[in-house]
Amino acid sequence: VNNSRLIIKGKIASIDAGLQFAKKRLALLNFDLDRIEFRPFSPDYLEQYRDIDIALDTAPYNGGLTTCEALYMGVPVISMRGRTHGARFGASILTNAGVRELIAENDINYVRRAVQLAESPKLIAGYHAGLRANMKQAPLMNAQEYMHGLETAYREIWDTFLHARIRNGSEQT
Repeated sequence: VNNSRLIIKGKIASIDAGLQFAKKRLALLNFDLDRIEFRPFSPDYLEQYRDIDIALDTAPYNGGLTTCEALYMGVPVISMRGRTHGARFGASILTNAGVRELIAENDINYVRRAVQLAESPKLIAGYHAGLRANMKQAPLMNAQEYMHGLETAYREIWDTFLHARIRNGSEQT
């Protein structure tokens, strides 16, 4: 995407050896290092989301708290749904935040969604303006609603188990 930049923030940028390792790897992958900004860990990291248009979730292990924080700060997160629990966490968060359209099913769609969003400043502005409200209404931030849903799921699992035992002629639990 023309004029795009990548911010990599975290402990790897706080340690010279880590920073040099990351730069070397990115250079080997033909990244233009002039378009990448490394930022070390800092206590004001939430405020720095104001510098970001789009967050790219990692694969195969998605973000958890970082995804929630980005959404709460109004930054849309593109995530790829994988096959394992760790690879489906981002999709679960985005679904509960009401932004399923940010979930990609494969690497091609991941890139496609990121590029489409990056080329849509009005859409980005809409996410920046509305994501915090979405998060505040989401089950992720509503403990009562979340627990009600969890209790309902447990009851359904238990009922299914009991009915299966009865159908199989084993009424002992």
